[in-house]
Amino acid sequence: MTATPDRKLLQLQQHTWPTTEYGVARFTITFEAIAVDNSLTLEAWDENGLGTMRGCCGRLPSGVVIMLMISDYMVSTGKVRGPDLYADATDVHRLGVDRLLQEALDVLGLTESDVEWKNPNVSTGAEIASLLRGADEIRRRRAAAPGQPPQS
Repeated sequence: MTATPDRKLLQLQQHTWPTTEYGVARFTITFEAIAVDNSLTLEAWDENGLGTMRGCCGRLPSGVVIMLMISDYMVSTGKVRGPDLYADATDVHRLGVDRLLQEALDVLGLTESDVEWKNPNVSTGAEIASLLRGADEIRRRRAAAPGQPPQS
């Protein structure tokens, strides 16, 4: 497992999804191995009801932002070995699961054999439009709420 030097994942410290994160795939390679091979810094946080989660976001050479995330609980119970890959629902709809996954594999230095699960579904145009309307409504409510910091 070795990433191609000219095709690198640019790690982001902060990202707001235009619509919502959409599960693309799950890897069999440990998150630590992926992080080391790609010089990624993993962040950890507590997710209400789910326990400790670890993850990171990065921008692919195509400009698509991906997130790798894993639940420590799921790892400890042996239910998963590697992290889940997410992208924004609009990007998955626009590019398709296969194309987006292949770019992520190439950049991370992984192969199809490192994929445990691949999402067989892609949102329809109507579902994406609904997600965009919902995200816009949430942003409007936050902006109208007194004392709330602006969202980027």
